[in-house]
Amino acid sequence: MTPNDVIINEAAVRAFGLQDPANAIGKRLAADYGGVDTITVSAVVKDFHWSSLKDSYTPYIFVHNQFYNSYYSLKIDILDIQGSMDYIQAAYSSVFPEDPFNYYFLDEDFNRQYQADMQFANLFSVFSILAIIIACLGLFALVSVSAILRSKEISIRKVLGASIGKLMLLLVSEYICLLGVSAVLAIPAVIWGGKAWLKNYAYRVDIGVDLLLVPVIILFALVFLTVSYRAYSTAKKNPVKSLE
Repeated sequence: MTPNDVIINEAAVRAFGLQDPANAIGKRLAADYGGVDTITVSAVVKDFHWSSLKDSYTPYIFVHNQFYNSYYSLKIDILDIQGSMDYIQAAYSSVFPEDPFNYYFLDEDFNRQYQADMQFANLFSVFSILAIIIACLGLFALVSVSAILRSKEISIRKVLGASIGKLMLLLVSEYICLLGVSAVLAIPAVIWGGKAWLKNYAYRVDIGVDLLLVPVIILFALVFLTVSYRAYSTAKKNPVKSLE
């Protein structure tokens, strides 16, 4: 490979208007580096992400430069990282005895690009859990007040033959309906907010139905358990005490 021969990626093929990788092979391009005025495309590699997924694929040109050796990329055995690093350090020190041995892991460097997103996700999760807990406590208090205000009605229904299941359904149904209305109103807002956030990424997933249904089902289950516990204790109470 001569200094005039280069390797480009698929994004560079599109950037130079070379149609497709097969058509790009052998094409000569104008350049200005190291005394070279033209370069020849000798190979095309697939696109890869060197930066965050917030960015689209970057056009790259890989040139041959025997003097640029500030960094070395090595693939090591992850089963014995410390042993591999000791071996590499010994080999490096034998060749460059006066130079310091500095290194970093590429996966850690890559993951730092998503540190802000991970912090946002953790913070959002904590506040979401707190909001759900507070909502369940408030719902439990609301059901308790409603049960006290309707204690005589419930007692009369029970005396007239209403089962505990029907009485629980009477108390639970109105809150389940309210939650259903809330879900219908919240889902469009979630879709809009999610799509607005995903626009920050050049490559993103679609908001599927499962991402909407699973949280709604979990919320319905939490509300049902919260309301059912208080409704069951109210429906099971001796009606004589409420009618005294």
